[in-house]
Amino acid sequence: MRELQLQGVGVGVRAVEPAAVQGADGGGAGGARDRRPRRRRGAGGLRRRVADADGELLPGVPGAGPHAGGMPPHSDYGFLTILLQDKVNGLEVRHADQWVLVDPLPGSLVVNVGDHFEMYSNGRYKSVLHRVRVNSARSRISVASLHSLPPARVIGPAPELVDDEKNPRRYMDTDFATFLDYLSSAEGQHKSFLQTRRLLTS
Repeated sequence: MRELQLQGVGVGVRAVEPAAVQGADGGGAGGARDRRPRRRRGAGGLRRRVADADGELLPGVPGAGPHAGGMPPHSDYGFLTILLQDKVNGLEVRHADQWVLVDPLPGSLVVNVGDHFEMYSNGRYKSVLHRVRVNSARSRISVASLHSLPPARVIGPAPELVDDEKNPRRYMDTDFATFLDYLSSAEGQHKSFLQTRRLLTS
């Protein structure tokens, strides 16, 4: 098979435990008012930081129910995402039409197959639909390492994995410019990017 040169980007995001910032009376964690100046962080700023990092910055939300939002369902655009998460659960993957919690294992890494990998393998490996739920009591910390191809590189099924009779080509070629066009199109509102590149659905 062809050799691919991947680019990796490491992202570390840390969330602060809410109780350590503000007590029940509006003061510090111990109840005494902390008069040091603080940087204000609204919900919009939090969402922007999550989107910019492609990681997870999810402080615990007191009173949040089991279905409170964190990061919405999505698949990773690139090739591979390698994730180191702490002991606080929250990551869920879609399997057999159900959301399955990924229990953190000490000393382990979670590896997500991205859209590029599914296209390159002609569907042999599947891009993982996943989401992150907010923990109602504890903050969650994770570090993601994102691996993909250079933006100008065109990706498509490897010729060695395409057979017109047994395993026909299932995906169109694509590049980063095509992905950006998808984000600004009407299709981006109701289809995943991978769905727009499929030639065959079976």
